[in-house]
Amino acid sequence: RLDEAESLYRAVHGTQAALHGAAHVTTLVTELSPGRLLLDRGRFAEARGMIAPTFERYLAAKGVKSSALTYLERYVAADDEVQGDFARAEARLADCAQRVGADLPPVHILPAYFALDRGWIALLDGRDADAALHFERAAHIFDALQPQGHPRRIEIRLGQALRLRRLGDNAASARLIAEARTQALRDLAPTHPLFIALDTASAGACDAVTAARGAAVLRVCRALQPA
Repeated sequence: RLDEAESLYRAVHGTQAALHGAAHVTTLVTELSPGRLLLDRGRFAEARGMIAPTFERYLAAKGVKSSALTYLERYVAADDEVQGDFARAEARLADCAQRVGADLPPVHILPAYFALDRGWIALLDGRDADAALHFERAAHIFDALQPQGHPRRIEIRLGQALRLRRLGDNAASARLIAEARTQALRDLAPTHPLFIALDTASAGACDAVTAARGAAVLRVCRALQPA
């Protein structure tokens, strides 16, 4: 229900701006959320104009990076990735992972998110071994947190499937995509953008119109390109 979500995000941001002013840290946090949603919706240029500048204003207001900022900085890394700047996204996520590693227990959702994103970036950057390690770390944490199957496991299976396809193991790749689809049917609404990503991976081909349908689909389209 992305239309409804975007409307609510923008309403909350407007309320915070009216109450606290445009430069208040709470206002800036609520401005980042619709920016991340725009990436999921494929409105990449709009997201670009919102996420990085807002984060820089938030960072200036807070004065120093901390583990509390890492979840929001993941939005900036996602924007870097969409723009094709994999080196910058990886450096940012590695820095975030190091920061939270000092403050959080090993089995915590934030390290899992960073490992998942770093797995995709490594895959898109042609670093197969790194991708496998990051995906395995993310899977270990998600499974520990939610043994019955965390929804993010869908994205891990999809990434692993595309890595195996690149290595020529089409049978194992197809099996993982089928497992990811089974979990998606169980855990996600039928309008979730990951279904487009799964369909694209199954087809093994992508065009410009499909690639523009959201960050998850863009990842798959890029992974389908020759290494």
